[in-house]
Amino acid sequence: MHILYLSLQRIPGRGTHTINIMNMCEAFSQLPEVNVTLLVNRNNDFKLEPNTDIWNFYNVKSTFEIIFLPQLSRIIGKITLLKKLFTLFNLASALFKEFRNRREPFIVFSRHHKVVKLMKVIQGIAKNRAYRGYFCELHDLFTGPVYLKSYAGLIVISSALKKDLIDKGIKVPENRILVAQDGVAIHRYENFPEKDSIYSEYGLPRGKKIIAYTGRLAKGKGVDILIQAFAGLKNRKDLLLLLVGQIFDDEYREIAVAHGLENIIFTGFVPPSRVRAFQLIADILVLPSNRELPYFKYTSPIKLFEYMAAGKPIAASALDSISEIIRHKENGILFNPSDPQSLADSILYLLDHKDFSAKIAARAKADVLDYTWLKRAENIHRFIQQHINEDTKD
Repeated sequence: MHILYLSLQRIPGRGTHTINIMNMCEAFSQLPEVNVTLLVNRNNDFKLEPNTDIWNFYNVKSTFEIIFLPQLSRIIGKITLLKKLFTLFNLASALFKEFRNRREPFIVFSRHHKVVKLMKVIQGIAKNRAYRGYFCELHDLFTGPVYLKSYAGLIVISSALKKDLIDKGIKVPENRILVAQDGVAIHRYENFPEKDSIYSEYGLPRGKKIIAYTGRLAKGKGVDILIQAFAGLKNRKDLLLLLVGQIFDDEYREIAVAHGLENIIFTGFVPPSRVRAFQLIADILVLPSNRELPYFKYTSPIKLFEYMAAGKPIAASALDSISEIIRHKENGILFNPSDPQSLADSILYLLDHKDFSAKIAARAKADVLDYTWLKRAENIHRFIQQHINEDTKD
C-alpha cells in the first residue's frame, strides 16, 4: 500500500507539527510493504545550518519521498488572495498527478479536514480504482458536519477529542474514529554522547540541579507559571532553570528580571535533533501547559513522550489530555495548572524524594514503550487496513 501524506505545513520548520509529520512518514515507511510520499510546502524562509540537510535536521532516515509544492515569490506571496489561489491550484495539480499515476492501492493521509472536498473532485475526474480513501488526523475540534461518505476514517490525538466529536453529533460511526496520541523515537535516547558538549556550548554551570522545559516559549505553554514557580525557589542556589526553545514573547525574560532571577538560562531556538541532549542532562522535566492554550483539552505534547523516554522525573499540568498519559505519583507528578505554588511544591517534592523520583521516572520510561512513533504507525495502519477492507466488501 502507498500512503500519500498531504501537509500544508512548511518544511523545514520549528513547530511540533512538522516534527510529527516527518517522524510519522519515517515510521510508516518502516512498515512492511508500505511506501510513503510526503506532499508538502517548502519553507524558503528557513535556512538550515551549513552541512545540514532536512533529514539530519529532523533526525529521521530518508526512507520516504518528499515532493515540494511550488512556492510564490516572497513579495507576491504577501498578497493573501493570490497566495490562496496559487496554493489551491498547485495542490490540485499535484494531487491529480498522483491520482492519475498511482497503480498500487493508495490512501491519502492528512491533518487538513477541509481538503476532503478537493479530494472528492479529483477522484471524480481521475476515477482511479486504486484509491482507497481519505484518512484525516484531527488535533482539535472543528465545527461543521462530517460525513462517512467523505472520510474513510478519523484519527484523533486524545480520548477527550473523540468524546467531544461524538457529543457534538459527528456523522461518523465511533468505530471509524481511532485515538492515537503522539509519540517518540526511543532509540534516539540511548547512547547519546552529544549531551556532554551541551554544557560548554551553552555555558551551563556544572554541579547544579537542572529544572528544564523544552519547547516553544509561547502563550498557553505555561512558561510564565514555571518562571514564577521558580522565583519561589530562588533561595535554592543549587538549582538552575533551563528554558530550551524559541522565545515568542519577551514577557518571559521580563518576568525573570522582575523576580531578580539569575539562575535561569534561555537557550533560544535549538534544532529538533539536539533538544534531547538538554532533556538528558536535566534532573526534572516540566510540562506546564495551561488552559490558555487554545487546544488544551486535546493536546498530546510530543515533549511529554520525549520526557518519558529521557527517563527523568516529570512534573506536568493536570489537564485531562495529559492525565490520559501521566498518572499522579505513578509515572509523574501532576500539579494544578496556572498555579505557581502548586508547581513549586511539586518540584521541591521531586528534589527531596530521590527514591520516589527515580521510581516514577523508571515507570514513565517503561510506559512510553506504548507510545513510539513506530507503534503509532502500526496502530494507524491496522486501522486503515481494517476500514479499506470493509469498504471494498461493501
